[in-house]
Amino acid sequence: MAKILCLNRKGEVILEPVPDPTITTGNLIIRTTYSAISGGTETIGYNVGGLGTELVKHSDRISKVTYKIKQNGLKATCRLIIDKLIELTPQGYSGAGIVEAIGDGAIGFKIGDRVAYAGHPHSDLVICPTNMVVHIPDDVKDIEASFTTIACIAMHGVRLCNLELGETALVIGLGQIGNYVVQMLKASGVRVIGADLSASRLNKALEVSLDFGFNACEDIVRGVMEITHNIGVDGILLCADTKTSETTNNALLCARDRARVVMVGNMCLNLERPLMFGKELTFLVSRSYGPGRYDFDYEQRGRDYPIGYVRWTQKRNMEAVLGMLSQRSLKISTLDVKDYEFENASHAYRDIVEKSDYCLAVCLRYPKTLENQKNEKVYELKRSEGKVNKKVKGNVKVALVGVGSFAMSTLVPALRANKAIIRATVARNGISAVNAAKKVGAEYSHTDYRFVLEDPDIDLVVIATRHNLHYEIAMAAIEEGKAVHVEKPMSMNLSECQDIVKTVHEHKGFLTVGYNRRFSSMVQDVRNVLKVRSMPMTIIYRVNANRIPLDHWVNDPIEGGGRLVGEGCHFIDLICYLVSKPYKSILYQDTPASPDQIGQDNFSLTIGFEDGSIGVLIYTSQGNSGLPKELIEVHQDGESVIIDNFTHLKTYGFPLKNRKLSRADKGFEQYFEKVFESLEKGTKPETTEVDGLLVAEIIDSALSKGGK
Repeated sequence: MAKILCLNRKGEVILEPVPDPTITTGNLIIRTTYSAISGGTETIGYNVGGLGTELVKHSDRISKVTYKIKQNGLKATCRLIIDKLIELTPQGYSGAGIVEAIGDGAIGFKIGDRVAYAGHPHSDLVICPTNMVVHIPDDVKDIEASFTTIACIAMHGVRLCNLELGETALVIGLGQIGNYVVQMLKASGVRVIGADLSASRLNKALEVSLDFGFNACEDIVRGVMEITHNIGVDGILLCADTKTSETTNNALLCARDRARVVMVGNMCLNLERPLMFGKELTFLVSRSYGPGRYDFDYEQRGRDYPIGYVRWTQKRNMEAVLGMLSQRSLKISTLDVKDYEFENASHAYRDIVEKSDYCLAVCLRYPKTLENQKNEKVYELKRSEGKVNKKVKGNVKVALVGVGSFAMSTLVPALRANKAIIRATVARNGISAVNAAKKVGAEYSHTDYRFVLEDPDIDLVVIATRHNLHYEIAMAAIEEGKAVHVEKPMSMNLSECQDIVKTVHEHKGFLTVGYNRRFSSMVQDVRNVLKVRSMPMTIIYRVNANRIPLDHWVNDPIEGGGRLVGEGCHFIDLICYLVSKPYKSILYQDTPASPDQIGQDNFSLTIGFEDGSIGVLIYTSQGNSGLPKELIEVHQDGESVIIDNFTHLKTYGFPLKNRKLSRADKGFEQYFEKVFESLEKGTKPETTEVDGLLVAEIIDSALSKGGK
């Protein structure tokens, strides 16, 4: 097993064993040789103390806890707090190592290549997409290359400042990044003035390449004006970490008319408008390593920006940093690099905090092999015999594949309510899998779902990943003879759903789709009355959905498929369940309500059934957030019933009593109760692959005929 460096809730450094990463398309697995510590970012949560200390420092969180208790009750709130206390936060984002495995589509690399990587934590094994990995030149050592990503932050800030040959810059804060900024500016032919509160840092920068230096307590403005002959500097790079705006505003006094100011560090921004307005200053905040950072398509899917339009992406910045290291125009060694064994990472963090003036560049050194970790617990499973639909005795043992917020906050409580044992958690990110395992008390965690499919002790595989993975995992699980719960939608398109149905039937498998609303007590009461109806019925289902950003994964055509596919399937299933007759016609229309939405945020779908019944689904994100999310009206033969957000049942001539619940009952617990009963008896579940296929057919018909 690999290890990953994390901070726990007290801010203590923990080296947590995690399952090795599993190679995936477009990615590389890298065995780390060195990783650099960012003394600013990574020490923010270090040694913060326990929960009591945190509440004293952040008194506003007490009111949040009180609100949660009122909303969810004391027991549920305590559970949330305990989960938070258990959670580990990985640290680090800059390292170097050797390529150990290459995924399909990861071109330009071979096994054994020396590389620098970005955006992944301190760990002896990391998995990185190719746009966050670059080759290390032969004349650059791994220890130097491990600082590449941190240096990229400085480089992106320098590029944003856009200083020209012969201009003058002021750099506030001469820590690690400030020092890199100074060296890069000097390499560009810029005259550099620097300021820092620390005399040792200031002297170090002057030794390296700084032209002029001031202690931040001195009259910097006067000194700068003397140096620039009362013109002021052409650009300012703010690289310090300060809690007040005094330093920032003093720096602005040093600027010339129409100068450029770039925020690279973490400085307070209560800026004085007269300073900004009077000089018409350009103020920019530098974001991370350069264009492409935080762009999912760029980072995870490898879609590069055309060089003619975006010259310096984060990857090209990384290559430029390594080029400067190779040419010795950027020297990490001038900062007196201190390296610590990975196992002694806690000492490194302690020294960074306690000796910050002298520990400007600190990195972790990794063993060449994992021999020191051979005693870590590794699960070796005997391959499952693949017996399909065997009866489950005792508590159902679950593998939770996908550990996002929905799985953890909704599915896990419902599983626990039915006394399920969550034996394993699976996530692509090792620390996510481990965090989830700790919270639910799982016996082990893994990064590859195929591992749990070979576990003979797993009774039910719960698939709660993003939508595009449902098909692959469900198919593999059925073929391995596992019982499967797949969250809605069953899959992303009709063709995949047809494949799943075929595979389930061929293997005589057990697959249930998470259409939980069917099992709500209110829905069950209404359905029992409707079973004996003789007249057509009309259902109006209104959904007041929250608005989500255009770039939310649900809207992504590859991962999410849009809100009709991703969430509308729930409501379509419930309409079909209540009518319980074959459908014969579909009418669909969608429209974006504003430029920042897509059509599937707002749509109407009318389903005509063979018995003359009509189901109308109205889904909108235009409503007020105070309006309850779901309202279902059922009308038939002079009788009406309304289910209001699964908390109120109101009848008009309908043979049921009005009801009101203290919290919404959407049927999650009852759903798993029925699933477990079926597993115990060895029978088919109540919600099957056929139901998933029916909904897929309706959505496919809607999008192919009526969608815009």
